[in-house]
Amino acid sequence: MAYRTNAEMGAVKLLPGTRASSLDPSVPLSQRNELKYGAGKWTRVLIDATVNWELEPEEQYGGKREPPRCTETLPEIAELVRQRWQEYGF
Repeated sequence: MAYRTNAEMGAVKLLPGTRASSLDPSVPLSQRNELKYGAGKWTRVLIDATVNWELEPEEQYGGKREPPRCTETLPEIAELVRQRWQEYGF
């Protein structure tokens, strides 16, 4: 979500006036009228963190549209962990 969500490109949408729970403390008391709003009135947030096809693949990202994740492990580190897996107690 950190690098796939760009609010200016429409990746974050607010949906005001949707149904809510009258028990939700984040809903103001004035908007918890079940007769008027059903179960209360919320604003929902929709976050689109899918691949943005408007972005062009970048050479510096290895031909991908976004930078590599910091969680990707280098192959030599992955092999070292695999070799020492039992030593680690797994």
